[in-house]
Amino acid sequence: MLSKPEKNYFLNISLIVMSLVCIVTGFLLDSRSNLFNVTTLHIWSGYIMTGVLVIHLLMHIDWIVNLTKTILRHKMKVIAALATLLVSVGLCYSIAVFSPQRNSHGFHGDGGRSFPTSQVDQSNK
Repeated sequence: MLSKPEKNYFLNISLIVMSLVCIVTGFLLDSRSNLFNVTTLHIWSGYIMTGVLVIHLLMHIDWIVNLTKTILRHKMKVIAALATLLVSVGLCYSIAVFSPQRNSHGFHGDGGRSFPTSQVDQSNK
């Protein structure tokens, strides 16, 4: 039978491998490499990584709860946690909204707008 640290070790190895596969296939998708079925590998490594991450978090639920209780007792730590959360969400939102979108000819620089540029108010010109 494996000890708890050994279980964590093997779970972390799985997380590292799946994360690396997902990262590498993400770069290959971005470069439009057609070496093999990169899309399927990327998607499934993401699914597996998510499942292993959920197991990992469940294995550490007591630690997460105890640390959260400790953090909630200190105003500055709560502010730091909220700032970290806001920055993380803000970065994801900014990447999703403002990154250039790809078309069949490569990137175009509309900044990810959800409306055609012809609808932009031209009255200031």
